[in-house]
Amino acid sequence: MPAWTIAEFDPATATPDVWRRYHAYRRARAIESDPDDPVVPDAVFEQGWRDERLDHDWAYHEAVVEADGQVVATFGSEAPKPGTPDYANNGHMMFSSAAVLEPWRRQGIGRAWLRHVLAWMPETGATTLTASAHEPDGRAFLRWLAGEPKQLLRYSRTDFRTLDWTMVQRWVDEAAGRAPGHTLEIHTHRLPEALWEEYCAARTEQMRHIPRDGLDMGDWVFDAGDLRDFYRQLDTYAADHHVIWVRDPAGRIVAITDVGYYPHQPHRVQQFFTGVHPDARGLGLGKWVKARMLQVVRDAYADRDIHWVRTDNATTNAPMLAINERLGFREYRVRGIYQVHRDQIAERLGV
Repeated sequence: MPAWTIAEFDPATATPDVWRRYHAYRRARAIESDPDDPVVPDAVFEQGWRDERLDHDWAYHEAVVEADGQVVATFGSEAPKPGTPDYANNGHMMFSSAAVLEPWRRQGIGRAWLRHVLAWMPETGATTLTASAHEPDGRAFLRWLAGEPKQLLRYSRTDFRTLDWTMVQRWVDEAAGRAPGHTLEIHTHRLPEALWEEYCAARTEQMRHIPRDGLDMGDWVFDAGDLRDFYRQLDTYAADHHVIWVRDPAGRIVAITDVGYYPHQPHRVQQFFTGVHPDARGLGLGKWVKARMLQVVRDAYADRDIHWVRTDNATTNAPMLAINERLGFREYRVRGIYQVHRDQIAERLGV
């Protein structure tokens, strides 16, 4: 194989020629990893990446591996910066990834990625690499590095064209009897800014109760600044964000679900977060928000040919998986999440 070299990559300053090579790589990589998904248009992808880097609470690094005038692999990392809301609970983590085109695997590029991880960690004081993979090669490499995964995520999808709409309506109708005094609210396209703080506080609280299995991970903060950053990215993609929540008789938001629709992926809707506060479980609120959201999607995109609704859940999240199964969600991918301390990385590399 031709010799390969590594160069830092900055989406804010990359030249058109560098971007051209990067886009050729990501199309080839998409065929390997997600052949059924449309590729984001070049200009939209570039602006979306620049928008993401405007989040100053995180430290980012990117690198490309080139050989014979082509990008054949990429490295990336992100970690909370000291002094930011998430640093106290999760500053020990660096999230990092590497992707290598199939012909270039087993050429030492994965080890080169790990050397970059060790070089990037001191910037924020991170000590633990968190990485994930769903392809056999990637999972084998991470198992060699870190052992068994700390968590498994199940990616599922349901065929929107064959949904049992009678059952969906029944779930909506049953909610009033099972949860008297609870009210459901719907917000389409964008959540009004006046509601951001209340929504973010409720979501932060509900995120605390998501299964973490063996992950060394603390609570995360989702605040109005995070939502503003998210909406800036959605604006770049001309995407929609629909939110549904349920309030209990005291007015607290105790159940939430939200989805996104991206025009460059015209046949699918992405389910983001769904949560029910432990105090409100057993009332059918999860079924209520999920069913009502499917009706919102049906009405909002009646003129579109929606095929799939996608979601992901920890394989140990039995209550949510049970709801999804009844809605026709079926597994199409499992992703392993791995964690390893920097000392063990150094030991594996012999440095």
